Amino acid sequence: MGIISNANKIRIAIVAVLVLAIVLLPGITDSGKSLEVSENHFAVNDTSGITMVVLNSNEGEIIVNNKGGNWYVGNSEIDEALRQVLIAVLNKVNVKRQLPDSQEKETVKQLKENGIQVSVFKGDNKVKEFVAGGNENRTISYMALPDLSEIYIVNIPGYQDYVTGIFGLDRLAWKSKAFYKGDPRTLKSFAIVNNEGDTAVKIKGEGVYFSVNNLSSQLDSTRMDQYLSALFNLRIDTHLNPEEYPVYASYMEENDPAFSYIIDDISYDSPRIIEFYPVPQRQGFYFTQMGANLAVFRQNDVEQLIVPAEFFKKETSNQSLF
Repeated sequence: MGIISNANKIRIAIVAVLVLAIVLLPGITDSGKSLEVSENHFAVNDTSGITMVVLNSNEGEIIVNNKGGNWYVGNSEIDEALRQVLIAVLNKVNVKRQLPDSQEKETVKQLKENGIQVSVFKGDNKVKEFVAGGNENRTISYMALPDLSEIYIVNIPGYQDYVTGIFGLDRLAWKSKAFYKGDPRTLKSFAIVNNEGDTAVKIKGEGVYFSVNNLSSQLDSTRMDQYLSALFNLRIDTHLNPEEYPVYASYMEENDPAFSYIIDDISYDSPRIIEFYPVPQRQGFYFTQMGANLAVFRQNDVEQLIVPAEFFKKETSNQSLF
């Protein structure tokens, strides 16, 4: 389960990059160092027309496609936060200094083994190409000319971490972390049922708003809005390949789910049942099967929706049913 903690570390670093990349901070360069290229040599000054980013490595090729404003890897929509980070890094990456000659041989070897060749396209026009990587400890970021003849240490101005890590994400890491992409206009009903068949809450669309069991006249609209916001903003923590985690499949075969979400949307042919299981030998997380992959959630994120119907009454306290 180490992949979960690693993924969280990547996410924290990525968010930090995004926040700092968007803020206009002064560049940081070593005084007295002459550069063979301009500080923005690897940057794409105008990212608005980017249609494709191709990432090639010894692990294979990943193509990030912009299809009419929606970005995909294969048939899977990518996570919006990662899209923003990718664009921010491409736009704001800064050449800090050229790699010292004493480190060139070792770094060339490292980039040949683990580097990512990044090709940026606008339509059929390749507007930028470079090799991205970093040192073994992922504390220094490198970008190099495609033939590795010149290697530079790069950063996001004002940020001193491993900014090229975005290019090394695997396919599942790119996948959108959104759980449910509906909204109040498309949601027909939502219910949570425990493994004994007890229903904690069932919300049903009624005209322009929602009802909870028979509480329509006593409904606290503020609490309903807060609840729906939590549902629509629920995010997956990590996507996993089930072939790499056979213990999860075994656990599902041998145990009942802790509880299930039942969602019906106007775009669905029938309601979808999402069964949640506690992550084996790991506290604080649940997992479920979503399509061909496993999705891991933080416990608090999914349990916050487990409330009795009385939660929605005016002037009542929040109580958990299970």
